[in-house]
Amino acid sequence: MSFTMEFPSDIDIKQHQGASYSRWWIVVAAVLALAYIFLLLGTADPIGYAKDEGYYFSASRTNYGWFVNLKDNILAGTPAKSFSNNTIRRYWDNNHEHPSFCKIMQGFHNSLWEKTLGIMNPGTSFRMSTMLQAGLALFIIFMIGLHFFGPGAALFATLMFAFMPRVFFHAHLNTYDMPNVFFWLLTMGLFWKGLTRPGYLILTGIAWGLAMSARNAAFFIPVAMFLVYLRSPLMKEFLRSFTRIGQGIKAFGLKRWLVTLVWIAVLGAAAFMQFNPDFRATSWGLVAMQIVAFALPVIFGITTLIGDTKRSERPIKSTWFGWLLMASSLCMLGISIVYGDVQTPFNVLLLTAWLYLAGYICWYYTRHGISMPAWARPIVAPIVLGPLTFFIVWPWLYHDTWSRLGAFFARHLDPPAWQTMYFGDMITNPPPYPSSYPFVMWFFTIPMLFMFIAAIGATIVIIRGRKSRKDLKHRIMSSGLSADAKMRQWKQSSFARGWLLLVCLAIPPLVIAMPSTPVYGGTKHFLHALPFMSLIASVGFIWLGKQLLGLLPENLGLKAKQTILAVFGLFLLMPGIYGTASGYQYGLGFYNEIMGGIIAAPEVGMQQSFWAYQTRAILPWLNEHVPQNGSVAWNNLPWDCFDMYKREGKLRKDIRMAPNTDLADFYVTTVWQMFLDGTFEVETSYQARGIVAQDDIFGLPMVIVHQNMKRIKTPIKTPWE
Repeated sequence: MSFTMEFPSDIDIKQHQGASYSRWWIVVAAVLALAYIFLLLGTADPIGYAKDEGYYFSASRTNYGWFVNLKDNILAGTPAKSFSNNTIRRYWDNNHEHPSFCKIMQGFHNSLWEKTLGIMNPGTSFRMSTMLQAGLALFIIFMIGLHFFGPGAALFATLMFAFMPRVFFHAHLNTYDMPNVFFWLLTMGLFWKGLTRPGYLILTGIAWGLAMSARNAAFFIPVAMFLVYLRSPLMKEFLRSFTRIGQGIKAFGLKRWLVTLVWIAVLGAAAFMQFNPDFRATSWGLVAMQIVAFALPVIFGITTLIGDTKRSERPIKSTWFGWLLMASSLCMLGISIVYGDVQTPFNVLLLTAWLYLAGYICWYYTRHGISMPAWARPIVAPIVLGPLTFFIVWPWLYHDTWSRLGAFFARHLDPPAWQTMYFGDMITNPPPYPSSYPFVMWFFTIPMLFMFIAAIGATIVIIRGRKSRKDLKHRIMSSGLSADAKMRQWKQSSFARGWLLLVCLAIPPLVIAMPSTPVYGGTKHFLHALPFMSLIASVGFIWLGKQLLGLLPENLGLKAKQTILAVFGLFLLMPGIYGTASGYQYGLGFYNEIMGGIIAAPEVGMQQSFWAYQTRAILPWLNEHVPQNGSVAWNNLPWDCFDMYKREGKLRKDIRMAPNTDLADFYVTTVWQMFLDGTFEVETSYQARGIVAQDDIFGLPMVIVHQNMKRIKTPIKTPWE
């Protein structure tokens, strides 16, 4: 197993290299992932619980409790009880504005590590889900880098992402941001594999469904898929298929047209019922959305039935997809009828129509053995399996499906926006929001050397990609190869690999840059672009490494060169490692050398920190100074975080959360500019002499405490007395 500096720059890349690497280096990837998980576990205690974690503690307990209830009911022989509307509401109403998968996994890990094995405290057991997915994200980054650019690039990309300070912080939290990173990597990685190995497209659809169940940012994954598809040979095959529309219409046959017309008639009847006030009041927009959602089987049927099957070298039998559609439709229809949703005839008729067409397609494919054309495979599987998986793993949607989906989308199309300090201005609702925000935040929160290497890598990727694309036109597009053979060669090109990485790097910040998108949350809402930035930066690392090797004596041994390259790579990674190690417990306050470090944030007018996690650092002081059965008021700490600190013994059991500031002995402020005016008012109301305790980083306060002199007459000495 040798450590080499390789960059496959054209379409005649040696395929055997990736195969041999996967046998040896997969162990390295697994070790890196496990080491990162243990590092996260070892550094978790000083990181306080973020505000949203408190809400998810409660929601994950109830969501996972449904599965416990289902198990108990199965053992009792009454599984139907778990699917009743009352039971669904009992377990899934909590935090139903967010999908379910992350909360299910958090509840599972809490049950496993704390309640069953008893080896973790409650908060860490909930966080274990995120830490595990962070480790898996590193595994995928390494494997992508390995097959794209070689082991040296893979290792550099993995470590660069792992030690971005804000990434390291988010990798601890019981939230949805790191799972979103993992699922973007997983889904796009499987999609890339599926372009030439159709079986992976089934996994792609399932992964996308789970991604949507983790975070709403995954709804933009199809945009990335489409842009990759757009520049591939499959797009030409797709466009060429339209030249056969006339033949396809004729070949479709009278019987098949009758089937389709019957399906459309059923849709029309369903739409009529939707508009009839005796059935259900609705709007034109909602009906259009519903019709489009259930029109997917028609798209499926037409694209496959009139497609060209002769060019597919590795066909995947469409019968499999048809039977899957039919089985899923039957399942949803059964749930609709058995568990009370029959009062919504629109849903029942649409599901019946879906079942009807899917069954006919299955029969037709079984009889004629038709295979799906290569250009249709990447479209059909994700579209069918993604929404289906999203529905199955979120029982909240089993009743009142459309109204609950509508509420979900309405909430996320117009989300609340927490106040954010941006160059001295407090940004909040209503829009427009500054389009520069994601790019400025990258510029100030990613170590400067990392961005420099990424810029070099992006330049090389673009230049080599343009050259590779010209070669592709001559060697692939004009050839008589089948679509699958063209795709295999296209995927080996620098253009294709670079295009995939650039697309996945660009989409997340561009979504946040839209004037209608709220910009609260620091960098967490476009964190999923950073693995692809790291992979692009690894190309820059390879180029810089080759320049360094060119300066060394030619007779230098291989081991010596490898040692020099390893030291060089470590040097390039040091800004991230130092930034992480020096203040990871306050990771949301990290700013790079361009800003002037974290202490420059207030001077520049940027967000000092947020999310209430800073309270962890002040708990030992409170344990020492709060009177017996005393009370504390907090400017931004939810009850569930407060309760978790007490359950874990980090805060004394007798300390109470004050119902209002006047009844508190002490007032704790986590420094977030939007709260500072209220803190000054509290200081005046308490007749306080000043701050009695604080925790800081490099002298910059992150959490401060005021004493209520009306309740505790004896003043406590301040840190400066």
